[in-house]
Amino acid sequence: MRWFYLVILTGLTIFAQEATVISQPVNPNRVFSTPTANVLNSLDVLLSGGSVVGLEEERYFLGNIYAGFGNLMELEVSTSNFVDALKKKSATLPASSFKMTFLPSNSAFGLSMLVKKTLWNERTLDTYKYYTRFSDVFVILGYRKEFFSLNVGFNLHDMRIKTYSYTTGEMSDEIKKEEYGVFGNLLIRANEKTYAMIEFTPASRVSFPSEGSISPDDIEQVYAVTLGGRYFFTYFFSLDAGVLYRSDFRGPADAVINVILNLAVPLGKAIQK
Repeated sequence: MRWFYLVILTGLTIFAQEATVISQPVNPNRVFSTPTANVLNSLDVLLSGGSVVGLEEERYFLGNIYAGFGNLMELEVSTSNFVDALKKKSATLPASSFKMTFLPSNSAFGLSMLVKKTLWNERTLDTYKYYTRFSDVFVILGYRKEFFSLNVGFNLHDMRIKTYSYTTGEMSDEIKKEEYGVFGNLLIRANEKTYAMIEFTPASRVSFPSEGSISPDDIEQVYAVTLGGRYFFTYFFSLDAGVLYRSDFRGPADAVINVILNLAVPLGKAIQK
């Protein structure tokens, strides 16, 4: 967590000298957790971090770093998650992603592909340890005008889980579960500094057994909807806030509040000065 604060402070120091190169709000290339069809400008960097507060146990810090290259592709180092049914909260995994656009950046229409992969996550229950990782492939179609942006797409979610038994000292074969879903998001400009945002997206819910190896039947798909907004303090510094509700929740008391800060660092424009 400390490294992310250090990056934020470094970015703010850069902007003490370079903030004048931004002449309009820099919208992050996502809406809460779902991607948009556009990519960052070449050599521009976006830093995002915040917290998630929901159930008593569900409080954790998120940090993402995005970088654009050649107005064509984008790399991301971030976190991703799945729903742990036993803990009734999201399990967070380190992740990296690659995004590529197939249409010019000045076009009103957008078409892009994003691939995200996580590292292994460990979960211990009694005499068993469960290892979990997954990959996501997004195909994104977008349309944007001055006052709104609409993005819809297809998502392939590939989850892998294997089980280690402390009793026998054996590791199970890796199981695979593929899920397909659709997602979408909408941004509407409410005023000069504010956007209203809504998104819907699928998520995987894993029911870890109290003992024994996990099976594909223990993994199911749920859907989440997030409603909120984005406020720009300056053209390069913004706040995202919203409320998330999932299809497996039992009522409003389970709703999750997302708060995210975004800092844009236009290194590409600064280098050209």
